[in-house]
Amino acid sequence: EKIWFEQSEGEILELQSRRQIDITPQECLAKIKMRASELEAVTRIGGILGGGSQGEVNILGEFGRLLGTMSILRDEIIDMLELHVLRHRIRKESLPLPLVYALQGPKIKPNIVSILSKKRLATRDLQKISKAVDEVGGLNYVAEIISKMAEEAYSHINMLKYKNEELKLFIKSTKMKPEDWKPLL
Repeated sequence: EKIWFEQSEGEILELQSRRQIDITPQECLAKIKMRASELEAVTRIGGILGGGSQGEVNILGEFGRLLGTMSILRDEIIDMLELHVLRHRIRKESLPLPLVYALQGPKIKPNIVSILSKKRLATRDLQKISKAVDEVGGLNYVAEIISKMAEEAYSHINMLKYKNEELKLFIKSTKMKPEDWKPLL
């Protein structure tokens, strides 16, 4: 029940943060972690159905929360690179975490806000936003969070009796490095 309530609360926060530019990265990350509760529930259920001990079910739940969060964070980076998605996020949804991070910088914020306030965002405007966010470290910020969570997720998997290489592949597939996005900017 708690996990499903948290999932709903995360979605409500997502709706409330639509088009908000004064949200902090910490608030954004907390919302993302709430939305990742769905995968925690799924992995806990899998552990129960698989006959796991209470400890294994808990480990799988923690792994699921981390993997869900990392997956959403990966999408946050990708949304900064796919300009049509970025346009949609700016107009209809919450801002991607790398952009939220960049808006914390007092020097860059006025430039980004002036672009965001335009009635019509041209492709070059979106390119400027993506490049500026990368230059101030917004994409790296999120990639580093993913990497830290990946290490924690690996440690959870290593506590299980059966070392599941497939689960480790899930972790590996979420990680991103600058060479993954630099060519797209």
